[in-house]
Formats: sequence, C-alpha cells, structure tokens
Amino acid sequence: MTESQSDSHNPSEPEKASSPSFPPNRLSQSVYNVDPPSSSLSTYNVSHHTEIKATPGLKNVHFKVTPAKFPPKRTLKEHIEYLIYKFSTYYKLLYLIVIINIVLLVLVLTINNTNLRLSNTPSNAFAVNLVVTILIRQEHMVNTIFRVAGSFPQWLPLRSRCLLADAFHYGGIHVGCAFASLLWLVLIVIRTIMGLVQTEKVLHRGNLALLILLTLVAVLFILIMALAHPKFRSRYHDDFELVHRIGGWTALGLFWAIVVLFADFNKDKEVHKAIGWVLIKNPTFWILAIATLMIIYPWTMIRPVPIHCEGLSNHAALIHFSHKDVGFCAGVRVSKAPMRDWHAFATVPHRDGRGFFILVSNAGDWTNSLIQSPPQRLWIRAIPTFGVLHVAKLFKRIVLVATGSGIGPCLSMLVGRSDIPTRILWSTRDPVATYGEDIVQLVISRDADARIIDTARGRPDMVEITHQLYQDFNAEAVFVISNPRVTAKIVDGMNLRGVPAFGPIFDS
Repeated sequence: MTESQSDSHNPSEPEKASSPSFPPNRLSQSVYNVDPPSSSLSTYNVSHHTEIKATPGLKNVHFKVTPAKFPPKRTLKEHIEYLIYKFSTYYKLLYLIVIINIVLLVLVLTINNTNLRLSNTPSNAFAVNLVVTILIRQEHMVNTIFRVAGSFPQWLPLRSRCLLADAFHYGGIHVGCAFASLLWLVLIVIRTIMGLVQTEKVLHRGNLALLILLTLVAVLFILIMALAHPKFRSRYHDDFELVHRIGGWTALGLFWAIVVLFADFNKDKEVHKAIGWVLIKNPTFWILAIATLMIIYPWTMIRPVPIHCEGLSNHAALIHFSHKDVGFCAGVRVSKAPMRDWHAFATVPHRDGRGFFILVSNAGDWTNSLIQSPPQRLWIRAIPTFGVLHVAKLFKRIVLVATGSGIGPCLSMLVGRSDIPTRILWSTRDPVATYGEDIVQLVISRDADARIIDTARGRPDMVEITHQLYQDFNAEAVFVISNPRVTAKIVDGMNLRGVPAFGPIFDS
C-alpha cells in the first residue's frame, strides 16, 4: 500500500468533470451497515461487549465475544507447516540469494587466488549484485514482474496461482543482493589490504588512496543498510530516503574511482599500456555502466504537473491529475521537492477515462500540509508502477479488506476491474465524514453487500469477519491493504486457517 504505507474549488477552475460519477444515494438502504439484516454476519467479534448508539444512516449494532477457534495444541506436522508459512517468499528469496553468494565466496577463498579466471571474481560479483539490487526496483522491471505473474489463466491450480501472486515479494531480491554486495566488498577490502601488506606497497603509487576509497564505500554501504531498518525507515522516512539516495550515488561514484585506479595499476600488463584498454576488457566496467544508466534513467522521467485538490475533510483529500491516463492497480510517486522526498500513492482512474486521482490521508507532516495547503503543482515520476492488487485477477472471486486510507489502492481495482467478483470489507473511523459520501458510494456501487465498519463505535475482530466473508462469498483468496501490523495479523490469521491471503509488506 501507500507509504504510506494514502483547496477548495476555485470558481475559475473547470467543473469536476473528471471526478468519478456515482449512483444515487443508497445509504438509506442499509447497504452501508455493519449489521445487514439478511447477512449471516449479524454478530461480529470484538474483545469486549458493547452497545452501539444509533447514528444517522447506520443501525444499532450489538457486538459480543466469540473467541477465535484455534487448535489448543499443534502437532509436530502443524508446527513445521507453521514455520514454513512464516518463512515467507520474501525471506526465501533473500536467504537463497545470500546463500548462493556465500557458497561462491567460499569457493573463491579456497581456490588458488593466482587463477586468472577467478582474479576479478570478487569485483565482478559485487558489481552484479549491485546491478540486480538496482534493477529489481526499477519501475519497468517491477511492472514486468507483475505483468508476467498476472498474465496466467485462472484454470491453473490454485496453489500455482498463489505462488504467482507472491510476485510482490521481489523486495527480498533487493535486500538479498544488497547484503551480498556488502559481503563481496568486505572481501575486496580484506584481500587488497593483505596484498599490499605482503608486498610492502601500502604507501606506493596511490595504494593508500585505493584503501581509503574502498573503506569509504564499505562504510557507506553499512550506513545505508543500517538506516534501511524498518523501525528507522518508518520513523524517519525523509532522512532514510535522503541517505539512501545520496549515499548510494556517492558509493557508486567512489567505486567508479576504484575501478579506474585498478585499471591504472594493471595497464603495464597490457600490450597497449592504456587505461581505456584495460577498462573495456574488464566486465566490472560494463556492469557498473549498466547500473549507472539505470540510476540516471528514472530521473530523466520526472516532471512537475498541475494538480487539483478536492478536500474531503481535515483528514483526507483527493488529488486529481489530468496529464495522463493510468492502468488499474498502478501507483505513482509524487514530491514537492524531488531531491528530498518521494511518497507513493495508488492511482484511481477517472471514470470518464481522462486522468486519475489519488486518495491522501493525514499520516504525517507531509500529507497534512498537502491536504491543508495544497500546491498548484507536484513533481511526479512519469512511470506508474503496479502494486499487489494487480495480481488479484489470477483469482475467480476475492475478498478485499481495507482499513482507513487503505481503501485508496482498492478503489483502483474496483474502478478498473469490475469483472472480478469482489466482496469488500472496509473498516475506518466515520467513513462519510472522513472520506466523503462519494467515496462510500463508489465502494457500495461496486459491491452492494460491502461491509463498511465505523470503528468509532467499536473495533471488531477483523480476522474472524474476513474469514466468515471468505466462506460466505466462496472466495479463492483474500487481499489486505492496511498498515503493516493489521496486514500481518489478518494475513497470518487467514493462512493459519488455510486461506490464501496476500498483503503488501514493508519492503514490497
């Protein structure tokens, strides 16, 4: 989901022709209720017993405790299955990449270092892992992953489709290759120091400069990876982005200097005795060139675009864009200051086919200032990127769970893929007052039996409700768009019940 993980109208501005059109008001028909009379979900699970007072448009709701039905004890087989489940695709990819690199690293250490075919292996391995670290996050690569994963037919076995739906775990490749790059870099530093000490040439012909550069690159890599820890990243998002970006660029520039220095040291071994000749024969040079181009390319695709802000409340707003159209379940990154911070939001196509909008809720200083004092323009990356809901089309019927502004990413699928039978569960505080009647009507126009829960009157057990909806709707999978804690809770609860469930993780 968005990081998010979401002005009033000027008379001179055009009418809201680009806004979505909605069916007539249906709130009075009790669709927007947590206790529809015809539903088997007349009782929900919460941790306490509460009587809910009446509110216009909503019925009284009576909650009572119904404990979750988990086995009191797990068998050994169930323990093993649970551990395998917790070992998610994200970590499987991460550890697989790290193990492969460690095996290769051990081979390099055990084979004679004078072997010419292995002499450049550490630097080449570092460069390859660095390229994959960058490439897997590149917008075109992410879109390719989701396009391929989502292109398979629904007649495939459900287990196969669930494996394909795990495509959003590509972040494990990013982290695994980044860590492997650090391992190879440490080996390069150690081998360089040992080689110079043995030959007593530490202070000879720029060797000291080479050691300093290598050490700086290693320190930068450690700093970048340490600050990417989820706790720091969520609390100091802007600082993380700045360090990640500037530190990454600096490390890449320093490694270019290292490659040139190595070429200068080895030019006497070549017939032509030229640095350029040594560079073009070095695979590391070409791998670094690819990495550099992949870093530069996205920055050639950013531009400022005009926006129109439609305030929904003090907590939320719709930001409308008209400069281009987008596909379903795509996200964009926007910024007020492109060199400082970028924020990801899911896009929702306008129903007239012209442009799109994003739902922004107050999640911090940046989003609050955007809602309260919207600028006339925002910087935007011109390549929309697909998100986890793009693979929902793999399934014949789904349950879509959202909390708060998590409804934003869901709207894209609700508008863009009306052919996917969907049961909606949206839990948020005072939905109409916070997000406006139009957003609520858009949800129920897509699913007349949508369950919209006002958390101001109690917080039900989302796991139990989701599971019951899954059974009643005869769904094949559950998709969850919420904050990391709630997403993990619902996804874990579903999987422990044998229900395929998917939700974006912190590093999706």
